Amino acid sequence: MHDVDKHGIGKVVEMALESVNKDLKRPIHLSFDVDALDPSVAPSTGTPVRGGLTFREGHYICEAIYETGCLVALTSWKSTPSS
Repeated sequence: MHDVDKHGIGKVVEMALESVNKDLKRPIHLSFDVDALDPSVAPSTGTPVRGGLTFREGHYICEAIYETGCLVALTSWKSTPSS
């Protein structure tokens, strides 16, 4: 979260893509762990940790990866609905 606080989510996504798929020539499988979201956004996560990503930041990550044209698969993890 330090990098998100320091640079903003857009820059962090840009840096991550530069690191793993510089020329955007390889397919991307995005595995999105809901535990990364703040519990105010995802209260039924398995491991709630305050200070996580906002809804908009999580949504932005998915949008930005999709817009590369390289996204071939997306998985989402960890929802533990409360009774």
